[in-house]
Amino acid sequence: MKDYGKASAEAVANTPSAYPPAEVAKRVIAQVPELHLLDTERVSHFPKQSASARNAQLHQTPMVQEELTQAFAARMKRKAEIHLDDHILANLT
Repeated sequence: MKDYGKASAEAVANTPSAYPPAEVAKRVIAQVPELHLLDTERVSHFPKQSASARNAQLHQTPMVQEELTQAFAARMKRKAEIHLDDHILANLT
């Protein structure tokens, strides 16, 4: 989950600046899971089999969303101020 968050934040940062934020989110959604497909499939089975794995995933999800929120805010050059748009895009991604 942490690797997915890091890869997603890097993809946000590396998308050309000419792309509008919604298009950036679409590209990240399309690219990152494909790059981590085997890991994503493997990790998605753990929570089904183990309560502790499910709890760990639930604990990491907000951290990944915060990392993506920061990435979208940085992309829009909003360092001190995070907008609702940044949170929405992070949650969609």
